[in-house]
Amino acid sequence: MSMDATLSEPLRDPAGQATTEPGAELARDHVAQTYLGLRGQPGTQERLRDRVHWMAGQTQGPAVLDIGCSEGILALLLAREGLRVVGIDINPEAIAYGNALLAHEEAFIQSRVTFLNGDILSTPLQQDLFDTVVLG
Repeated sequence: MSMDATLSEPLRDPAGQATTEPGAELARDHVAQTYLGLRGQPGTQERLRDRVHWMAGQTQGPAVLDIGCSEGILALLLAREGLRVVGIDINPEAIAYGNALLAHEEAFIQSRVTFLNGDILSTPLQQDLFDTVVLG
């Protein structure tokens, strides 16, 4: 996965407190953009698509938790197949991109995906149960 862009501001929790050292940068990948052919070097899209499709094929059951969901492409693909997906990522820009993609999907798909910006260890999941947990 390409880590070709960074954020210059420290991560902040919902209360606005910095969650990284001042000056630390958060690497941002562009998985959905690469999957869609908007970024990347020749051959990158095909390799990434193969990886995402393999991960999708490993899921079992109707409820999936995607930890480190990036820009949410796996969640969208799974929702299109009728699964309910919660995607979580620490990068607010990646979550914003995922939500922008989700906004262009049909209501049926939108109702099956929830993106959360946060750390899996400190983000409450409202006692949801998941059949598959993906750590891509």
